[in-house]
Amino acid sequence: MTDQFGTAKGGVFRTPPIERVVEGMRVFDVDGREIGVVEYVKFGDPEAITTQGNESENGIGFAAVPWRMNTGDTSPTNRGFGLPIVGGGEPDVEDPLRSQLLREGFVKIDGTDLFDTDRYVRADQILDVSGDSVRIALREREVPKETEL
Repeated sequence: MTDQFGTAKGGVFRTPPIERVVEGMRVFDVDGREIGVVEYVKFGDPEAITTQGNESENGIGFAAVPWRMNTGDTSPTNRGFGLPIVGGGEPDVEDPLRSQLLREGFVKIDGTDLFDTDRYVRADQILDVSGDSVRIALREREVPKETEL
């Protein structure tokens, strides 16, 4: 017997569901409503005492900002493209939720609409992964939203 996602009841896999999640998979809430697609997957370390070492590699990056060097040369080749950006990276939520997501691992969900806010689901809230679908143990309104700027 299978559920609505075509997964055999009782499960076939013995690995944690987050290990089978990949970017681009469709995400459904506990009621079967599609809430978005997987944008980012981060494995955690539940045994960790702190989040040090689990910080996202997205915490430091470069913004593509054109600028000209002060040499008097105005040719198109006299441009740079990189200002360092130092920030919190993923997940973009406040502590203590941020630390919990880093420790447990998480999936970032890109909402279904153009103006949807991204959301985060802890690894232990993933019920099932089957085909190109991820089913979570929360209703859409219960899934924490990304911090709005």
